[in-house]
Formats: sequence, structure tokens, C-alpha cells
Amino acid sequence: MPNPLRDESPVIYCLESVWRHDEDDKDLRSRDSTVEPLLQFLEVNGYWDYRHRDVATRGELKYYLANEWCRCSYGSILYVCTHGSPGSITLSDQQHIDFEELALDLADACEGCHVHLGGCAVLNIEASKLESFKRATGAAVVSGFKKDNIGWTDLKLPGVLAELMLFSALSGVNYSDGRKYGRRLKSIKEKMEERFEDCDFAYI
Repeated sequence: MPNPLRDESPVIYCLESVWRHDEDDKDLRSRDSTVEPLLQFLEVNGYWDYRHRDVATRGELKYYLANEWCRCSYGSILYVCTHGSPGSITLSDQQHIDFEELALDLADACEGCHVHLGGCAVLNIEASKLESFKRATGAAVVSGFKKDNIGWTDLKLPGVLAELMLFSALSGVNYSDGRKYGRRLKSIKEKMEERFEDCDFAYI
């Protein structure tokens, strides 16, 4: 039975981490170093409504997942926008969360939804671990990148264009139509391989 507490319309729900680019940068993320302009573009042009939250600790991550993400409509995209490494996301200098921990935080919270992990090389892991993460979260789809240095911090290329292509192409596609959604993802991957081969986009 559908959860009556969920919102009616799908959204992109973005959790964005703190960015620091070098040891001399002691400030938190600067205003121009955020993916929110990408989300604003998608909303203004009628692709997706969105919600954007800053997270720097696992406690903040758990709070937003438990109190806001859980209410997002089926068909929403959870966009985890962080630095990363194979099988791990980085929220801040001292906050690294591996796939097993993230799966616990998202346990059964992603039914009928798409989880996109935007950090560099996060999906560069064994297929069995990715399968386990998908099963634990209940996600319809998990996607991300296998390569390092995809370069979307500060809205640099090619990562921002790759994710713009991904999110715009998925607008209005119903996850319950598995074949259609699978064809759409396959088409997106082929186009990314042509235009943004450095990203190595992957999904399950």
C-alpha cells in the first residue's frame, strides 16, 4: 500500500556536502561552488521541482533522510552530491561514509525512487556491493560515476553537463515501466560515453 505521508509530485531531493579544495581553504563552501544553479535551471525549465539541503555530518544526513526524504513521492531522485571515492561518500574533512553505512541510513527508504551518487568514483566497486546497496535501500535505480576527477565542483565541465543530461532526460519517466526506463537509461549512458567519456557513468 502506498505511504499516505509521501508527497504527491516527484522531486529531485539534493543533499550537498561541504566543499574544500585545498588545505589553505579554511572557509566552508563558497556561494559559487554549489550545484543548486543546476537544480534551479531544471525547475525553471519545467523538468523537476527540487529541494536542496546542506549536510556536513552523518547526523545531519540521517536527519534529512528520516524527516524529509522519506516523505518524497515515489519516482523522486535522491541526489547525493559529495566528494567521493570507491564505495564511499565524503560529507566533510572528517565525515566519510561507506556504502554499508549509507545503506543503513537509507534502509527501505528508496522504494520506487532513483538514487544518484554524484561523487567521483563512488560506483567504482564490485557489482555485488552495488547489488547489495540497491537491495538494502529498495531503490529502483542506483547511478553514479566510476571515474575520479569528473570535474563538476564549481560547475566545471564535464560533470555538470552529464548530470544535466541525466536529470532532464529522466523527467516525466515512470519508474514502474521498467522496460521504458531501462531503455532511457541505456540511451543516456550511450550519449554520455560519446560526449563525456571521462565520467564513466554507471547504473544498476
